[in-house]
Amino acid sequence: TMTIARAPQTITFNVLASRTYGNEMPYLLFATPSSGLTATYSSSNPAVATVTGDQVKIASAGTTTITAYQGGDNNHLPAVPVQRPFTVEKAAAWVSLTGIEGPSTYNGKPRVAGTVTSPAGLTVSVTYNGVGTPPVNAGIYAVMATVQDANYEGSSAATMTIEKVPQNITFPALAFTTEGDRPFPLPATSSSGLPATYEISDPTVAVINGSTVVIKGAGAATITAYQTGDDNYLPAEPVQQVLIVRGQQPRIVVLPVEN
Repeated sequence: TMTIARAPQTITFNVLASRTYGNEMPYLLFATPSSGLTATYSSSNPAVATVTGDQVKIASAGTTTITAYQGGDNNHLPAVPVQRPFTVEKAAAWVSLTGIEGPSTYNGKPRVAGTVTSPAGLTVSVTYNGVGTPPVNAGIYAVMATVQDANYEGSSAATMTIEKVPQNITFPALAFTTEGDRPFPLPATSSSGLPATYEISDPTVAVINGSTVVIKGAGAATITAYQTGDDNYLPAEPVQQVLIVRGQQPRIVVLPVEN
């Protein structure tokens, strides 16, 4: 009896170059069995790529493993399968930030950046100084738009400026007062709604506690109202009014005349 054993075989399967999502060029596989027989293929992740014959069809960005087989025939033993990783890179997308061109002025409302993408309709995350909440307060913010998509990637950066608001003080003229009058409040208000502070030129005439005037003596003094601003408002131009305190009139007492 003569026995002729089937010959072993091996598969030569080179490393696979990555592809980019959206590339429609055919991707051919070239595994070569030493027997000269034809290799077959499979993909471990059909969501990323499928194989038909010796051609790969890309479905999405990601990673899969392509395995080359040769099952043998009457004269050759099955070859040990050979695996190669295959990566589909995300495609580049264009993204632009809109609605933040030039400075705006603080208005108490969030300033939200818009986005436009190509391809259109991609989901984009926007951060302002690294956080996702749109800013309200005056300041300069680094805005970053980043595409969030399974198959596309891209980003865009810009600067958003929210400027402080000018404000003014309304400070009506002060009524004449007299020595001995009770303390009274000062009526200055600011357009920002922030409280005014005060300074008096002559503390011998009156002193100011907070926004209340306490009369000290007869004379005239200048009261200046200030509002120095805050994170969202510029300092106001100070406004002055004159406080005049009249001296008390002498009290005349008429005494009866004795006979």
